[in-house]
Amino acid sequence: MKSLILTLIFIFLTTVISLAQSITPEVISSGGGYYTNQYASICLTIGEPVIETISNDSLTLTQGFQQGDWEITAITEVKMPCIEVLLYPNPAKDYISLIIRYDGAEFFTMEMCDADGKTLVTAGLKQNDIQSIDMLGYAPGQYFIKISCLNSGYSKTYKIVKR
Repeated sequence: MKSLILTLIFIFLTTVISLAQSITPEVISSGGGYYTNQYASICLTIGEPVIETISNDSLTLTQGFQQGDWEITAITEVKMPCIEVLLYPNPAKDYISLIIRYDGAEFFTMEMCDADGKTLVTAGLKQNDIQSIDMLGYAPGQYFIKISCLNSGYSKTYKIVKR
């Protein structure tokens, strides 16, 4: 009788313990998060104790929750001769002045985005025109201004800091 009761208790505990197992990946770290916007997403952990990748010709063993999978891409900048972009003051408080100095007859576009990639301002620009961008309505932080020329393929992005 004792062996039957012990066997039943053993089966019960084994069943309860096996149901408590989790297959989903989990990590113990000191910090991290998941961030996304319309262009990209990033998932990170900080303070993960075990991260290593060991590989040979045919196998790769990764340890840890976040393993780097880097894909390096090169972005070729199309340069235009004799173009000068003046963007001031930087850091900005109230406004930003934008001047494009170029001798040709090109038409430029300006697009200002916030750090999340949301387009805030778009405008068309001619050479030597002064474009004033009002920054009073925006929170302090980093903003990006992209200057483009469709005819030549010129495109360059500038970082602006709002204080």
